Amino acid sequence: MGEAIAASTGAYTHVGVAVCSDSGVYLYEALPRVGVVSHPLEEALDQWYQALDTTLPLLEYVSICQLSVPFDTLRLIHFLQEFLGQPYDDAFLPDNGRLYCSELIYESFFDLQGNRLFTAAPMNFRVPDGSVPSYWIHHFDSLGIAIPEGVPGTNPTDLFSSPHLIKCKIE
Repeated sequence: MGEAIAASTGAYTHVGVAVCSDSGVYLYEALPRVGVVSHPLEEALDQWYQALDTTLPLLEYVSICQLSVPFDTLRLIHFLQEFLGQPYDDAFLPDNGRLYCSELIYESFFDLQGNRLFTAAPMNFRVPDGSVPSYWIHHFDSLGIAIPEGVPGTNPTDLFSSPHLIKCKIE
């Protein structure tokens, strides 16, 4: 799925939220076949790195950003906790009781006035030549639904291009 996402939307294929607490740093994310989970950040990074099957440093594959605007931290934590256990949204549809990774971010972050910090845009499942990769055709056929081309949604690359995010230098 990651390759199909990258082909249709850009370089980034997954997003999550790191939350610092007294007991450590936890990553909240929506994962296929698992849904919305929270686990120690180090554990999540180790799992990703093992799945990459590479000798390149993990930081070649991970970007960390921080918000450049004030946001409602208590509301963020509340939503992340409420979303735990929600199933993964294989259909990439809004408001269906399921969440995909960038939808988790979209649904969780608000500014201090209660406005969403990230925007939805018409979804694209096409590659640059305008065709739809066979992966998406088979994926949505198996779900028995039409490809949600143009339906408002989010993707990791669009989120990373938000003016509200500052990419952190990692050393």
